[in-house]
Amino acid sequence: MAINPFISLATGALRRREEIRDERAESAGELIDVVSDYFFNQTFPAEELAIKNDAKLYDSIAQEYTPQVAEGLSKMGYISAADGDLGSLKSLINDLEKNKPGFIEQLKNADPKDVMYGQLFADRNKEKTANLKDNKDLIASVLQDRPELAKLNFGNELKTGKLTNAQNFLFGGPKLDKSMAPKIVTALDTKLETADTTEEEPTLGERVDYKPPLPGSDVQTKFGTISKTIMDQNPQYGTAVGTGVEGQFNFNLAGDYNDQYILHNRIANRIERSPEGSGQTQLGVENISSDQLQNEIIKPAIILNLGDDKYKKDFIFESGLKFYVNLNKAIKANNKNPLDGQLLNDFKLSDTTKGFIANTIKSLDDAELSLYEVDENERAIFSGDLTNVSPDQFADAYAQALIITGYKIYQKHGTLGSDFFFKSLPEIEYAQQGGGIAKVKSFALLEFNKLKNKSLNNR
Repeated sequence: MAINPFISLATGALRRREEIRDERAESAGELIDVVSDYFFNQTFPAEELAIKNDAKLYDSIAQEYTPQVAEGLSKMGYISAADGDLGSLKSLINDLEKNKPGFIEQLKNADPKDVMYGQLFADRNKEKTANLKDNKDLIASVLQDRPELAKLNFGNELKTGKLTNAQNFLFGGPKLDKSMAPKIVTALDTKLETADTTEEEPTLGERVDYKPPLPGSDVQTKFGTISKTIMDQNPQYGTAVGTGVEGQFNFNLAGDYNDQYILHNRIANRIERSPEGSGQTQLGVENISSDQLQNEIIKPAIILNLGDDKYKKDFIFESGLKFYVNLNKAIKANNKNPLDGQLLNDFKLSDTTKGFIANTIKSLDDAELSLYEVDENERAIFSGDLTNVSPDQFADAYAQALIITGYKIYQKHGTLGSDFFFKSLPEIEYAQQGGGIAKVKSFALLEFNKLKNKSLNNR
């Protein structure tokens, strides 16, 4: 009996289709494993632990003082700032008493029936727990939805014919593999932020004669005069004008560098409450905070930004020895993919960037080598004559420099500092030895978040 060639051809096509489906199912499974590990083994447990730690600290303070004190400290952000460590919280309380004598006693005697001192903490914690469950459900549902994962990675490209209908029919849609994890994680993080319904904690500012040392408020008391000093020394931020009431000022923000101003304030207030600020004048605190901001966050961000001078000129302003970054403009510029079509493998790094990368790697101690998964030989390479270091070796180390710098910023200056650093950088692609293309900044962010979540889980 003659064999119908069409049937034979169709059978072969169907067999190949099944093979491709199996291959894609395996690679999609690897992707889901990576994304799932990030959220369910790292991010969510860290958030859950933070909620529990805050509750423990709250209960400890409520028992030692009064629920009003615990509630007040919660509103001012002190409980969450302590990261579950009672000793750190006590240190913050001592600093508060030093700067505002009698304030704790004032909180003790606050009306417990007042909404500011009632059950708001408990309510917020319940809300955070509920939101965490919703977030888990959201991520779980997305991970079970291959079309949604494809949409998160390919975006509008799915609508522009990147994959034909025939390909979709035969092969089951676009291929998903673990190289897409950084992009999908970033998209899902954004999705969670959008879905977050937790209300901000109300401020105590209008209820008691005290303004917590948090930046960005319109009017601050004499205990917030560090903000005025910062503005006086950095007119690019705006101006501070007296209200007519002694020690009280209106802060007129210029707008261009609001994010840097807020970060600057955060660093200064931390210094003022720490041994670094002991015995320092307001100007002394400003000088220390300015040096740390410039040398540890702003300048590294500029040096590791691979965009050209024309691109940077739109959002970086230099005044004397200081640099000011308009973060909103930087984000908009980065969204246009200024390095699109360029590969890090072929990129000619400046001597300044090379020097920064080398110093970052060679300064790691043995414990840090393990933490950042850097080989001893690599440290030795960057400790010698840099003319002997190949472009490929610098390209490989660039992502490591991003991770190390970002994490060190986070350790000292918190999430606000590390966010500022990463958001100021554009994306660039790297051609891997296996033939794939990796997005360097996305990869660095993924690894940074793993370190961050691991540190939170270990507390």
